[in-house]
Amino acid sequence: MIERLTGTVLSQDPEGVVVAVAGVGFLVEVSATTLRDLPGVGGEGSLFTHLHVRDDAIQLFGFSTEEERELFRLLLGVSKIGPRLALAALSTRRAPELKRALAAGDVALFASVPGIGKKTAERIILELREKMGEAALVATMSG
Repeated sequence: MIERLTGTVLSQDPEGVVVAVAGVGFLVEVSATTLRDLPGVGGEGSLFTHLHVRDDAIQLFGFSTEEERELFRLLLGVSKIGPRLALAALSTRRAPELKRALAAGDVALFASVPGIGKKTAERIILELREKMGEAALVATMSG
């Protein structure tokens, strides 16, 4: 598992970045939020990562915070939510704001994500509220 990358940002585009680490360039798909947090080309950056392996692809996703990565992984556990939709959700708001929306049951926020309709947004809230647990949701609301 690749847990974290720290290196020089070689290139950036809306889909992701290439980070050079010890002479190897890693293509890392990132949310719009993480892209804004990274330094420009030539700068030193650090990403928490998630390696996603399927039969037809191996993808590396990067996040500026551990909280964003944790929420990405939780979203992947929701039925019919793949990495692209999870990244799209994380591109709309920062992780703490999304957690507050979950705690508040804000279906409209999740339904505003391209590719996520009302029923899927309702399923996200229902399933993630169960996974996060009441204690985490209360802490999110007060934090």
